[in-house]
Amino acid sequence: MAYNELTEEVWWEGRTPAPPADVTGWRDWTGELIAERPADRKDAPWAHPNSRFTTTLANVTTLAPDAGDAAGVPVDLVITRDREPLTPRGRR
Repeated sequence: MAYNELTEEVWWEGRTPAPPADVTGWRDWTGELIAERPADRKDAPWAHPNSRFTTTLANVTTLAPDAGDAAGVPVDLVITRDREPLTPRGRR
């Protein structure tokens, strides 16, 4: 994502139809100031192609009440799954 050091805003392609018009303070995902980009990179993406979104923890409705506890949050269960297909082996 792109980050504005002055306003502490974030932006990525798809968040709005066009990037912010005022490029003051904006850095792209590589840390380069948008305002100082060379002419051949003026239209390069601001955000990494794999960017999604960002939010503060205050917006996470399922956050554990003790998430800020210095002792940590108890974990009751961990479920993992590898990237193997759900079909039986040998049927690929």
